[in-house]
Amino acid sequence: MRRTAAAIDIQEVERLVAARWGLEAHAQALAGEEDRNFLLVTGGGDRYVLKVAPPETEKEHVDCQIKALGHLSDSRLAEMVPMVQPSLDGELLTTVDVGDGPCWTRVVSYLDGTPLVNRGDRPPWFLERIGRTLARLDLALADFDHPGTRRDIPWDMERAARLDQYLEHIGDTRRRRLVANRLERFATEVEPLLGRLDHSVIHNDANDHNLLVRGNGHGEPELVGLIDFGDLLHTITVAELAIACAYLMLDREQPLADAAKVVAGYDAVRPLGAGEQALIYDLILARLCSSVLVSAYRRHLHPDDEYLQISAQPVWRLLERLDAMDQG
Repeated sequence: MRRTAAAIDIQEVERLVAARWGLEAHAQALAGEEDRNFLLVTGGGDRYVLKVAPPETEKEHVDCQIKALGHLSDSRLAEMVPMVQPSLDGELLTTVDVGDGPCWTRVVSYLDGTPLVNRGDRPPWFLERIGRTLARLDLALADFDHPGTRRDIPWDMERAARLDQYLEHIGDTRRRRLVANRLERFATEVEPLLGRLDHSVIHNDANDHNLLVRGNGHGEPELVGLIDFGDLLHTITVAELAIACAYLMLDREQPLADAAKVVAGYDAVRPLGAGEQALIYDLILARLCSSVLVSAYRRHLHPDDEYLQISAQPVWRLLERLDAMDQG
């Protein structure tokens, strides 16, 4: 729930990757919520990313990400997810003391693409392709499990109702009531049904910052990558789809139509059960409510950290718009 990135400067990074991975590279800091991320560019133009976890991070949390990426390396999605690079000692995960204590550290391949949030054109066929890709991801992870994916985090869709403890941090009375009403419905009418749905390990954060795109030969968007497996979780499988829809609907002219295209693409590859179909809209709303509640709590803890508020306002706009449509 808080940003606890380890302190490490560029010179330390360059010395570290040379000594541990044999990479003579220039380093550049990248954005990150928990991990400190650094782009590494070698003299030959090869690019990698060094990820340094906060000092208190448990090994299982990082190891499950590495194992999941290794699992996906044998799937048709291998080129769309980062691949972990072994150190000179053959280790995929190693520790480094950067002053704040030992930190779990790894190097992954760099995916060349632009976050979807920076691209406005999203034709229907492209939205369907996103849905299809996420369905293939979930099918590829269906036989994957790891103790690190079974944990208690705020972003577990099955436990969204418990985030009502953060309602007090929403200052606007009308907005607080809107979210409270949605959470109450979720707790009484949706949560009791979730145990019947399929469960598996999912990426759990396929938002428009983690979906990478680039233009194809015709200037159209092409989905080329999915990054940030830090929220990997064993939960209801359909949460993958609901989470993606929630963020792909932000500030769109026809949010429900856009979501319907993503759902159609997903369903074409991994057919949704009747229970999943019936609950998808409620799950989208649950994710939106979770987002504003976590943002409100983070603002309470770190009032000056704008990075943590990156999606708050568009999420509020969508929540209020959907609420007005439901009321109408």
